[in-house]
Amino acid sequence: PEQVMLDAVMFGHEQMQIAISTIKEMVAEAGKPSWEWCAPEEDLTIKEKVAQMAEKDLVEAYAETEKLSRQEKVRAVKKATKLALIDEDEDNAEAVSDALNRLEKTLVRQRILQDNPRIDGRDLSTVRPIATRCGVLPRVHGS
Repeated sequence: PEQVMLDAVMFGHEQMQIAISTIKEMVAEAGKPSWEWCAPEEDLTIKEKVAQMAEKDLVEAYAETEKLSRQEKVRAVKKATKLALIDEDEDNAEAVSDALNRLEKTLVRQRILQDNPRIDGRDLSTVRPIATRCGVLPRVHGS
């Protein structure tokens, strides 16, 4: 069985080379020159200020198991942090928002990876119950 799988992968690889070479030919004929893209540099001072101001409060907010209450607390933390850190001319508004979102994402992932239960109480191996209903939709458009 392993050899059959390996042969199948190799066959697929060989067949894709035809498509890849065709794409390269098309790019050579009509393609635009490629350009280098670099991600914008992260403002470390803003990242540190955001972490200093919001991390503790976000951790406390994410300890809340009730969804609406948790969302309200997270919103309040974000709002307070933005009010404190965004300049009058709002030059750094996007950087502050990005830093907050990254911090929030990191904290949620850390919480899960440290074997803390997820927000809804599930551990890493528990799947949320899934319920489905089948049927024909009533008229969804028009009169």
